[in-house]
Amino acid sequence: MTRKWICLTIASALLAAALLFWAGSMLFRQAAPSPSPDGTASTAPTPDEASPAAYTLREYEGKLAVFRGDSRAPYQIYDVSVSTLPEYDRTLLKEGIPADTPAQLDRLIEDYTS
Repeated sequence: MTRKWICLTIASALLAAALLFWAGSMLFRQAAPSPSPDGTASTAPTPDEASPAAYTLREYEGKLAVFRGDSRAPYQIYDVSVSTLPEYDRTLLKEGIPADTPAQLDRLIEDYTS
C-alpha cells in the first residue's frame, strides 16, 4: 500500500508541476510582445485590441470616400469612380484601407486621385 501511495503522490506532484508550467507559459505568451519580422519586439496591439484607424479610405456609392474613425457617414467624397479602378484596388476599397495619420491619408488619396 505504501508503494502505491508514493507512486500516486509523485504522479500528483508531476501533474501539478506540469499544470503550473503550462499556466505560466500561457501567461508569459500573453504578456510578452511578439517579435516583428526584423527580430525586434513589437509593441503594436493585436487585431483584437486595435482601435479603429483615424481614417478609412473606402468606396461609398461608387465613389472614393474618407471616413473618420468608425463613422458610417463619409467625411469627404472624391469624384473618383471606383469602377474605373483595377479589381485589386476595388477589393481593397470595399474592405477599407486604414490610415492612422493625415499624412498616410494624403498619400492614399494622392495614389487614387492622380
